[in-house]
Amino acid sequence: MMHAFLVVSYSKDNQEKEVQKILAISDISSFDIHRIKPENSIGIEEIRKLKITISLKPFKSQTKAVVIEEAQKLTIEAQNALLKTLEEPPDHTIIVLTATNKELLLPTIVSRCQVIQLSTVNNQQTGDQFTISNLQFPILLGEKLKLAEELAKDKETALLWLSNMISAARTKLLKEISGSKNHPLISQHLNILISFKRAHILLSTTNVNPRFTLENLFLSLK
Repeated sequence: MMHAFLVVSYSKDNQEKEVQKILAISDISSFDIHRIKPENSIGIEEIRKLKITISLKPFKSQTKAVVIEEAQKLTIEAQNALLKTLEEPPDHTIIVLTATNKELLLPTIVSRCQVIQLSTVNNQQTGDQFTISNLQFPILLGEKLKLAEELAKDKETALLWLSNMISAARTKLLKEISGSKNHPLISQHLNILISFKRAHILLSTTNVNPRFTLENLFLSLK
């Protein structure tokens, strides 16, 4: 019987510590651990190859494991392909996914995993102009371009920042929906959430210029 885990944390060190705990509990030899470490994105071809690996019997242990690091970099097609594996799992296999934010994965993927949420706070928040708690954005064009330039200096920082904003936008949206279906900000925050998700997917799965992506995002927000 397969077990699927989703380890969520902004800290890669904390992610890895939790992964090691899961592997240790199942007493899995290093020979029976297959890892996927993406550079830019994880495509459907990698998942197809993964299915072949999963179908093989363990080499030294009773159980084998697959660890997909930075699962938020799975393309939509790859996630759909992985979903079929989660629905029809082979025996004696553990799949562990790590991600900075579960909202960046398809809900169907998340629902088939045991989610281990290690942290919800990102200590690398950047840019005083944006306030995650109330989703305020800079008004002046110069401020928007300055923030885009600051965040784009490091792609990982930009991705983590976008992950935070996705969580914040989703929280605000759910709060407004629960309060009143006719809340005037529901449509606005829904559009903001969609814009952040699109930017994150584009930045995490392609070689697009981070500054160009962020500038387009900020200029589209009203």
